[in-house]
Amino acid sequence: MTELKTKLDNRINFCYTFNREKMDKKKIKFAPIYSDKIRLNKRLHDTVAQTLTIACLKLDVLLMEIPPEKSGELKEISKILRASTKDIRKIINELKIAEGE
Repeated sequence: MTELKTKLDNRINFCYTFNREKMDKKKIKFAPIYSDKIRLNKRLHDTVAQTLTIACLKLDVLLMEIPPEKSGELKEISKILRASTKDIRKIINELKIAEGE
């Protein structure tokens, strides 16, 4: 019985070590890809997403200062900017999820 337990323990340890080494090799192989995703994610957030957000906020201030009857086109621009902001944030979140794979 002890011999069987030892054989099973050895087999489990072998499988665990083999799988861990395989995963480590995979991590090393894909490290540059993950690094690029992280860098892209940060640049998208720090440039495009923040710029779109600032544009939306400035447009909101402008919309408060002009008469409602003259704000039609600006409201349309605001909708477009908000949709673009939502899209870029979705892409950023998808990249974050992909990093955790």
